[in-house]
Amino acid sequence: MAAHAQQQSGMHLLLMSEQTVPRTVFERERALHLDLLQTADERLAFRGLLHLTTTSSNSNTPAVGLLLKVYVATCPLIVHVKMTCGNYGSSQLPEPAQPTQPDQPTPPLATEAHVLVLASKYFPDVVSRLPLRRAFAKVTLTFTVYALWTPPAAGAGLHLNRARLQGSHCDVKLVVEGVGLDAHRAVLAARSPVLDAMLSGDNFKEAREGRVDLVDFSIGAVKKFLEYVYTNEVNDWDDDELEILQLADKYEVPDLVTECSQRLWKSGALQALRVLWAEADAHCQVIDGALRQRLTTTVVDNLKDLDNSWTWIEFRATHPFLADIILGSAAATRAPSTTSCVWTPQ
Repeated sequence: MAAHAQQQSGMHLLLMSEQTVPRTVFERERALHLDLLQTADERLAFRGLLHLTTTSSNSNTPAVGLLLKVYVATCPLIVHVKMTCGNYGSSQLPEPAQPTQPDQPTPPLATEAHVLVLASKYFPDVVSRLPLRRAFAKVTLTFTVYALWTPPAAGAGLHLNRARLQGSHCDVKLVVEGVGLDAHRAVLAARSPVLDAMLSGDNFKEAREGRVDLVDFSIGAVKKFLEYVYTNEVNDWDDDELEILQLADKYEVPDLVTECSQRLWKSGALQALRVLWAEADAHCQVIDGALRQRLTTTVVDNLKDLDNSWTWIEFRATHPFLADIILGSAAATRAPSTTSCVWTPQ
C-alpha cells in the first residue's frame, strides 16, 4: 500500500546512505566534508558538510549543523536527512546550562529534515541542526533521496523553434562569426534576464538595431544554445558543453548551466583534459571547485591511456606546471575519518 502511494505521488527512491563521524574527529576538525554520494548512473551526486555551530544566534548551546552541496541533479529531488548523536561518552564540548523551567522539554538527540532540490546548487543555510545536549561518541547521518516525477515540457517550444529555423516572425538576430541567426525577442527575454535587458527599450544598441553580437563563441555552440533556449534540450552536443556553459553563464540561463555542468561531470579523460586546458588558458571562468576536482581525478585515473595522445603531449608542453600537478595528484579517496554505507536501487 505504501509503495503504491509512493508511485502515485510521483516519487522514486534513488539512494539511501548512512555515514558516521566519530566525536574525536568532529571536535578536532570543527568542519568536515562527508563522503561524496552518487548513484551508479551518475544522475545524482551530492555531499554534506558538518560543522560545529550553536542552536541559535543568541545561544551558546553547541550543535551539529549540516550544509548540503548538490553537484548533479538531473531531476527535482527530495533529500531526507536524519542526524543522530549516539554512544554517549566523555566529550570536550561544554555542557549547556540545565533548563530553568522543570517542565521545559529536553531537546531531541535526533533530528530530521527534508530539502527540496530543483537543480545543482549549494545550500548556504544550515539544512539541519542537532543540539548537543549530552556528551556523544559519534554523529550518524542517514540520507534518503527521492526523485520527483515531472511532466514533459509542452510542445510550444518545438513549434517556436521550428518557426525560428524558418525565419518566421523573427525580430532579432544573434550575430556570430559574421552569420546572423534568427530569433524571437520574446523567447530570448523570457529565458535570459541579460538578453531581456539588452533587448528592452532604447537604452541599448541591441534593442534599437535588433542585433546581438556574440564574440569569442563559435557558431556551433550558439546554435546549440538557441536550441536549448527554445526546446530545453540539445540533440547533438558534439563536445561543446564547456562553450555552451560559458554562454549559459554569461546570459544567465541557470538550467542550462546545470545541464552543462552535469554533462561535464561525466566527461571522459580526453574531454576532461581539454576542459582543464581551456580553464588554464583563461577561456573559462565558470568551473567550480568540485567539478574541477572531478575532472582532475578523471585525468589522473586515466593517465596511462592519455600518455601518448597528442593532446596530453601538447598540454605538458604548454602548461608544464599544471601537468606536474596532475602527475603528482592521486585519485580522490574516501576520507578515513568517516565510515559510510550506500544503497542504490538496481
